[in-house]
Amino acid sequence: MAVLVEANFMNALPFSLRAAAHDLYVQENLDTLADMRFGEVYPVYRAGFTLTAEQWHAVLNAVILTRLCQLTLGFHLKKQNLVEMNQCIKVLLEMQDESDDMVLDYLQEKASLFAGWYTKLLKLIKR
Repeated sequence: MAVLVEANFMNALPFSLRAAAHDLYVQENLDTLADMRFGEVYPVYRAGFTLTAEQWHAVLNAVILTRLCQLTLGFHLKKQNLVEMNQCIKVLLEMQDESDDMVLDYLQEKASLFAGWYTKLLKLIKR
């Protein structure tokens, strides 16, 4: 089965940030990306790319969101994990104070593939 990739988040990055995003997307797993986003960017990346903290956040947000919708959602995931995933998505989109419906509306407009995945996430949370 082919894996569909939501490219809108990474495509929205300025060209100057796309090389860093590409390297992170290709080389790192989701756990490592989250560790860097909510902690410190690994020295190997800081040495390879001269980005500000704000730029690193933008790059990591885009890469994590791109990776997230490749996860297979289902009943094998605990409800608490799904809730935490939803909270993380809101932080990455800088919409942490918005309702799920507002986030979904935004995603439907900006990233339709991710919107479908997010809809499934919300249904699993409400089960």
